[in-house]
Order: sequence, then structure tokens, then C-alpha cells
Amino acid sequence: MNINSISQIGGSTYTSTPKASSKNMFQDILDNAIKNANETDLANKSEIGKMLSGNTDDLHTSMIAMEKAEIALQYTIQVRNKILDAYNEIMRMQI
Repeated sequence: MNINSISQIGGSTYTSTPKASSKNMFQDILDNAIKNANETDLANKSEIGKMLSGNTDDLHTSMIAMEKAEIALQYTIQVRNKILDAYNEIMRMQI
């Protein structure tokens, strides 16, 4: 039986065709996450620059931007680690 064929489950007919865009969707999600982390880092650098140059006295906004950038970086690192773990697990599988 072909995986792309029509199958009957519980009296109902379903077609099981793989989505061609699932790879692109996953890549888009990763790209967006990296772009967001980069934008957060750039906003952080901007806030720190304003604070150091004396253009703002708003210390708490700068601290919030720094924490957002730190959390975004840690999240990106954890996603990368999970992807590498999954890749290594697949490579260890015996055929």
C-alpha cells in the first residue's frame, strides 16, 4: 500500500498526501525566530547606546531590553541544541 494512497479509517475515506511545504514551513519558523532574536539584540544595543550617551534617564527600559535580549539568545541556543540532539539521534539509528 502506498503512503500517498487513499485509505479508509472508521468508515471514512481520507487521503494521506505529504505536504510539500512542511520543510519550508519549518525553515520559515526558524528564520523568523532568529530574525526576532536579532531584532531584540539590536533594540538592546540601541537602548544601551542611549543610556550610555545620556539621551535617556530611563534605566528600567534599558534593563528590560537587556533581559529580553538575554532570554531570546538563550531560547535560540536551546532550540539549536534540541535540533542538534534530534539530528544526532537520527544519525545513531540503525537501518
